[in-house]
Amino acid sequence: MPTPANGQQVTERLEELYLRHLIVGEEGVASYYLSGRGYYEPEFAAEESDRFGICIARAQGDAYQTGDHDRPFALQSISKVFIYGLALADHGRDHVLEHVGVEPSGDAFNSIVFDERNNRPHNPMVNAGALVTTDLVRGRDMAEKFERILDTLRTYAGNESLAVDEDTFEAEMRTADRNRATAYLMRSNGMISGDVEGILALYLRQCSVRVTCRDLAVMGRRFPMAA
Repeated sequence: MPTPANGQQVTERLEELYLRHLIVGEEGVASYYLSGRGYYEPEFAAEESDRFGICIARAQGDAYQTGDHDRPFALQSISKVFIYGLALADHGRDHVLEHVGVEPSGDAFNSIVFDERNNRPHNPMVNAGALVTTDLVRGRDMAEKFERILDTLRTYAGNESLAVDEDTFEAEMRTADRNRATAYLMRSNGMISGDVEGILALYLRQCSVRVTCRDLAVMGRRFPMAA
């Protein structure tokens, strides 16, 4: 049986970690990301560089947090993990493996390079693979697919208020040329089928769902059990 946590000790230790890594973060962050802008150097981050939070969610249900733990942000690529799980639940491992591999590519997350031997993206954590797993989610149309995606994310977070940030989504759509090119190239090779623009919008919509640090901690805690 798990040993009960000493709340005061956990809180004190968390504050120590927060202050230590807040200082490290000011010196060690390689780049920042903003929807519609992309990645940019730390010297241009302004107040963004001061935003930092930590949350620990225990299996017993309690949570400890500090810093900007309640400030919402877009899930972005973190959503790939959960939607891959949904695709596996919908189709099973063997079927999903026919469409997307599980091997590291060694390339950047937005690489337009595929596993040519098996005619599939290398893995579900690169953008190409994530577009495929999003396409694999069951639903009569894109609206139903997204409803299931959002319900899944809400279930993991234990938060029914999770929603898409429309400003983030619109900014992502305006600058989606590379993802769009990847999706059309995959369709030309038979890796996906159907409405490329719809698949792209569905993927960017899932990336634009906003969570807090606490939401994400709970999602990480619940994911192995829910999967």
